[in-house]
Amino acid sequence: TKKIIECFKSDRTNILIALQGDRFFSEFILEGIKNNSDKIMWHFRDHPRIPISSRLKNKILQFPNCEIHSSSQMPLYGVLKKIDIHITGYSTVAFEAQSFNIPTIFTHLAALKGYQELINKNGLFYVDNLESFNKIILKLLFNAPNIEPDYIISNSTVHSNTLSMLMEGA
Repeated sequence: TKKIIECFKSDRTNILIALQGDRFFSEFILEGIKNNSDKIMWHFRDHPRIPISSRLKNKILQFPNCEIHSSSQMPLYGVLKKIDIHITGYSTVAFEAQSFNIPTIFTHLAALKGYQELINKNGLFYVDNLESFNKIILKLLFNAPNIEPDYIISNSTVHSNTLSMLMEGA
């Protein structure tokens, strides 16, 4: 709806934090929000099966440039079309964000262990403290990487041929 879309301000940098419950949320993100410019709009997307607690939700919503409701209600790809940077503990939404040329900052040790060979390549980064968080946000605000993941195919002929092959086998 129009009201939901309006929360993505075109005159601000829009950053999405894909949540995975309280357990995988890095508290330094809140400090980063507090210390960052009001030229950034922070969008928190609640996980459909692992929602955050009311306690964490209240901490997030204490900041006037943060929202949870709209980005949680919109379809994921609709949100990805409107954001500039993606942050998550370790969610695979990072790889969907790559297809929209959006860099991802991972903040949980699970990402560092699981995606070790991908970190610092094709717009995927890892931070574990406020100083590195602020540093990478600043870097991405002024120098967004060009992301070219080799596993994303955007050729419509390939799509059509693949769909035809799948339909023949059905």
